[in-house]
Amino acid sequence: RLEQQMAAVSDGASTAALIKAVMANARFNFGKLKNTLDQVTDYIAQLRNLTDRHCGQAGLPAMSARWDQWAKARPEPLPMPGLGNGANTPPNAATPTAPSSPAGGATSPVPATAAVAAATGVSTAQLAAAKSELETANGRIKLLQEELDNVREHLREARRERDDEVAKLRAEHREEVERLRSGADDERKTQHREIETLRAELAAARRDADEQLSSMRRQHGD
Repeated sequence: RLEQQMAAVSDGASTAALIKAVMANARFNFGKLKNTLDQVTDYIAQLRNLTDRHCGQAGLPAMSARWDQWAKARPEPLPMPGLGNGANTPPNAATPTAPSSPAGGATSPVPATAAVAAATGVSTAQLAAAKSELETANGRIKLLQEELDNVREHLREARRERDDEVAKLRAEHREEVERLRSGADDERKTQHREIETLRAELAAARRDADEQLSSMRRQHGD
C-alpha cells in the first residue's frame, strides 16, 4: 500500500505529500496491529480456559490465577525498538531534524517530529500518543508471547502426566488380565482333572456292573 501511495506521488511532489503517505501507511499498519493484538488476546483467553479445564480433569489446580499474579509482578514492558526512545537509541545518536525557513529567510533546525506534524496536520501530542500506544502494544505482544509459551509448556506437562497415567492404567490392566488368564488356566486344569477322575470312576463302575451281570448270568444258568 505504501508503495502504491509513493508511486502516485509525482517526482516534483513536496516532501509533505510523501510524509502524509508514510503517516497514512503507519496508521493503516497500526490498525492491523491492534486487530492482531485483539485476536491474540482472545486466543490467549481460549487457551487459558482450555488449560484450566484440562488441569481440572487431571486434578491439578487452575493456572489462571497464577498467571495473573505472574503478569502483575512483571516489570513494565520494554519500548518498541527503533522509535527513538532511550532504551533503544544509540548513546551518540543525533536527533533527526528537518529544515524550516522562518519569515526572516534563515534556515534553522527543527525536530523531525515537529516537521512531520506541520506537514501532515497531526499534532505533536497525537504523534506522541501514537508512539506510546505502539510501545504499549509491543510490550503486550511480548507479554502475550511469553504467556503463550507458558500455556504450551503447561499443556505439554498436562499431556505428559496424562500419558503417564494412561501407561500406568495399561500396565495395571495387563497385570489384571494376566492374573485372570492364570486363574482361568488353573480353573481349566482343575476341571480337566475332575473330569478325568469322573471318567475313571465311571469306567470302574461299568466294569463292576459287567462283572456282576456276568456273575448273575452264570448263577442263573447253573
